[in-house]
Amino acid sequence: MAVTDVAGQRELERLAEFGTLLRSCRTVFLNLCEQGLYEPSAAQPSKAWADFLTLPAGPAGLWPADFVRQPRSTAVKLLHQQADYCFAMGLLVTAPDMRDPVASILRSIVEYGCRGFWLLDPKIDIRVLCIRAYLMELVSLHYSKSSYKAAPEGPPRDEARAYGRTRFQNATSRAAMLFQMDGTSLKGEPKDWTIEGHSYAGWTEITSAWAEAHKLKLDGGALYNLLAICAHPQGFSATAGLTFDADGQGIRAFTMEQVEKQVRLAIVSFYDALTLVANYHGQRQPVLVNWEDEALRVLPGVLTTSEAAGQQG
Repeated sequence: MAVTDVAGQRELERLAEFGTLLRSCRTVFLNLCEQGLYEPSAAQPSKAWADFLTLPAGPAGLWPADFVRQPRSTAVKLLHQQADYCFAMGLLVTAPDMRDPVASILRSIVEYGCRGFWLLDPKIDIRVLCIRAYLMELVSLHYSKSSYKAAPEGPPRDEARAYGRTRFQNATSRAAMLFQMDGTSLKGEPKDWTIEGHSYAGWTEITSAWAEAHKLKLDGGALYNLLAICAHPQGFSATAGLTFDADGQGIRAFTMEQVEKQVRLAIVSFYDALTLVANYHGQRQPVLVNWEDEALRVLPGVLTTSEAAGQQG
């Protein structure tokens, strides 16, 4: 496989701009956290305040006081990971001959962003958001429990399996105390589970919902399938850019247009997740406004607005 970077000075400068903007995602996230990103604003009402003051109940009575904060807490964790992935992508787009791994990182950026949207969808009430967060926790416990089976035999594996099994059993038992049993079933595989009639949405489904909610005028399910194949070894031959010279040697070619499209999608996904958390708490710090301006300078039109806290790009 030929490995040659033929980017000229103009292209290298453009890639450097992309890299700086992507790396700044982590910086703006951490700065906003220091300024209270994930706490309700004391200056204006917010959906977070309203949600945190609700008193949902289940068969065992009122939910624990902090349970209504779980969707927010999980969404912030996902946003943090998304910011880290953006930073990593920023390093790769500026490194010679390192364009291929960008696709795998981009897929993760979009996955974390769409899952965060699923957890904090502003059109969904807090009870359903809590159900979604609990389903996400159960799915994680289910797969971590089963992963221990592949570990080398011995006491450490046995202890890990027992611990994982106990955590999963405790979580399913707790579900019976928190949620109404009508429409609730945790039998079979995660795809079969429901809590009060709500199920765990798969990646294609949440990407479709994210694209539709933001009126992106594209098929979100198809977008996720494309991201998946580009990040997969099969994508090496199934996607654009692979050619062969007269000697039969494979050549992987990337254009600036292709790279910019990937960067734009990463920035849109991160910005949407960031403002989703900020808007939920009624936060609108100057550091966010300044970052929006810089993103629009580097990628004109990438954000649909930089004016109102209630709008996202």
